[in-house]
Amino acid sequence: MSWPSINPGELRHSCTIQQQSATTDGSGATVAWSDFTTAFAKIVPAKGRAAIQSGQTTAQVPMEITIRWQPGILANMRIIGPNGTYLIESIDNVEERNALLVLTCIALGANQ
Repeated sequence: MSWPSINPGELRHSCTIQQQSATTDGSGATVAWSDFTTAFAKIVPAKGRAAIQSGQTTAQVPMEITIRWQPGILANMRIIGPNGTYLIESIDNVEERNALLVLTCIALGANQ
């Protein structure tokens, strides 16, 4: 079995991974995002799918974002990439070797 690897030239997108925290302002509880770490990533669109949200069918394009392994990345975080913001849906620690993470993400719209 070979060690999971990636061509370093494919990690060409600089991304910021953010975590959420609950804060309180005058109107009540809100969610604030703060930077967790930065990483170079390979971003590849996956096959699109349709989803029903609030009774409307919307198109979603999942993205596979590959980064070098880093501890502490969770599925409730988001990624700010060069062309948008992506919500992390799932995390695959390739072969459980702590070498690469493949993050399955969904692109967020401007009001999400």
